Amino acid sequence: MRITHIELTLSVEPAAATFEGSARLSITPLACYDGRFAFDLDDVELIEVTDGGGATLPHRYGDGQLEIVANIAPAQVIVRWRGADPIRGIY
Repeated sequence: MRITHIELTLSVEPAAATFEGSARLSITPLACYDGRFAFDLDDVELIEVTDGGGATLPHRYGDGQLEIVANIAPAQVIVRWRGADPIRGIY
């Protein structure tokens, strides 16, 4: 996948040590696209993965990877997540 644009939203509540975010990724499949693609994503609770129209995309999440399965690559992917008490990142 080639990422052509990212719109990132992040809300942080320092006193509660919580955060919530979303990423809207505009993507273009490469010639070798085989019906699945993956992004690094770790230390968060995954809320949802949808296409640009809001339809849920089949996915697997674990071991620091979010794998999305789609026979036809969507033009956009929206990933929403949240977390608490982060152990890595910006403090």
